[in-house]
Amino acid sequence: MFLKLDSASSVYIPLLREIYPDAKWTFDYRKAEHVLAKSTESKRSTCVLKKRQPSSVMSSQASEHNVDLEDLTTHEVCALHLSTLVNVASQEHDSTGTGMLISYEDDLLKEDALIETILPYLGLQKEIDANPSMVRARVEDVLSTKANLRGIHSQDVDSQWRSQENVHVSREVRAASQLFMQSMM
Repeated sequence: MFLKLDSASSVYIPLLREIYPDAKWTFDYRKAEHVLAKSTESKRSTCVLKKRQPSSVMSSQASEHNVDLEDLTTHEVCALHLSTLVNVASQEHDSTGTGMLISYEDDLLKEDALIETILPYLGLQKEIDANPSMVRARVEDVLSTKANLRGIHSQDVDSQWRSQENVHVSREVRAASQLFMQSMM
């Protein structure tokens, strides 16, 4: 059994670890500027509510940076929010020696990394050993198909994963990223 949580739930990793101390977990991350650029696109509302309803972790981080959330731009609020998610995962990983921090660009899109490192870490070595060709075929299928927001796979040509997605990084995104996301992996 596994749970896939949305990124905003990352602030609860320590609580989940208390409840399930032996559970394996991973935290997947991308380039900070790209995540911020995508999260602040006009059609997305990922960070809009964070200014008015910040997590306790985000409020603490704002205090550490000596900033008032009401004074920040949307890009800056989003950068602060996203940095808290990475910080919680990284701190939990470092302090407990649990979890696996996975770079999307460096690890997740590589079939061999999934089969040789990530899946065994998650406890799937028996399944890999029992039928390696089936596992490899399934990994290839998953990596070649992008899921939409509801987790439904689409076979449309436009939805195929691209190893290098074109992400426009504006000056505002770059400045907010440098302000709050400098230490991100």
